[in-house]
Amino acid sequence: MARYSKTFAHIGRMKRAAAGRRRQERTTMKQDPHEERCCQHEALIYGLDRLWLEQHEFNRQQLAIHERLAITQARIEALLARLSALGDTGQEA
Repeated sequence: MARYSKTFAHIGRMKRAAAGRRRQERTTMKQDPHEERCCQHEALIYGLDRLWLEQHEFNRQQLAIHERLAITQARIEALLARLSALGDTGQEA
């Protein structure tokens, strides 16, 4: 049992050390304005690329829906044409 607690303690120390290193990097390493702007630009490009892919998928789904609606509309029009050809008695006029 003691062996596991030492392992978990070691993992906890590693996590705290990594968090400290990240905090130190954020506070001590200032990028020059040009490099910072390039990083912001890169993040924007990645975000736009992701949005473009999502929009492409959405458009594909909308096209599939439109095709199904066109088929349904054609079926309804055929049924209406057949019903209008029938007289009030239900027989063809």
